[in-house]
Amino acid sequence: MFPEERALDACQRARMSSYAIVWREQGDTAVHAGRAELDDHGVALRGGPREAPCRYYIRDADLAEVSSDSTTTIGPCKALRLVTRDGLSFLIAAPFGIGVSFELFEQLATRLL
Repeated sequence: MFPEERALDACQRARMSSYAIVWREQGDTAVHAGRAELDDHGVALRGGPREAPCRYYIRDADLAEVSSDSTTTIGPCKALRLVTRDGLSFLIAAPFGIGVSFELFEQLATRLL
């Protein structure tokens, strides 16, 4: 392994793998407070009330699009749009700052390459 590969691995490990988010499925009005949890193979969206939690797992191979624009929001928070190859669409937003949203966007977008 080259030194720059070791540095890249260390940088990747330093990034977060779990983010506090709000999210909703496109076309649904229910907004879930929860987490986006990234692993080596995909992202899990978790949230909802304790008595009826929701969970979606999107494998990297099933992720077709990660995008963001100024009009896509959940409440006052700028949101990312995740679209799967079978057409499911999710909006996710990090209510604790644009930096968290950008980091999450960057991590998800690199999975499309």
